[in-house]
Amino acid sequence: MSATDETPAAAGLIDHIYASIRSPENWPNIIRRIGDWLDADIGLMISPSLGATDAIPIVLYGLDGTKIADKLPANIQRAEITSLALNTGRTPGAFLLSELIPRTAQATSHYWKEILAPLGVSSGIIAMVRTPDDEGKPVVIHYYRFKSKP
Repeated sequence: MSATDETPAAAGLIDHIYASIRSPENWPNIIRRIGDWLDADIGLMISPSLGATDAIPIVLYGLDGTKIADKLPANIQRAEITSLALNTGRTPGAFLLSELIPRTAQATSHYWKEILAPLGVSSGIIAMVRTPDDEGKPVVIHYYRFKSKP
């Protein structure tokens, strides 16, 4: 996706992401701007640990981290969503949650069982903005909606 292919509002947002993604101190602003634009209920931005890379702390959007704090470290280390996105061969890119974790796979997905189901998530968009080839640290942005919101 390029800024020239989108609306002016989206183009500005995309430019902001590309300009700021290499600076984790800017991530709270990035996740807020995208979440507001998407009208998401909750979201998170993370650089999960893959092999020898160190994880960067999570940035939350509209989410009380204490609800999932005990489950999050293991899920960050597992990097399930990141691995699923990488396996598509279309990264960087954006994916519907149902594309990465179809209903048939939800019963075996740790991330689904331990994070999404307890939060009441019904749908979502996951974007891998940087791949592990980009300085060894992928950056993944998750946005979700609850069952009560279409």
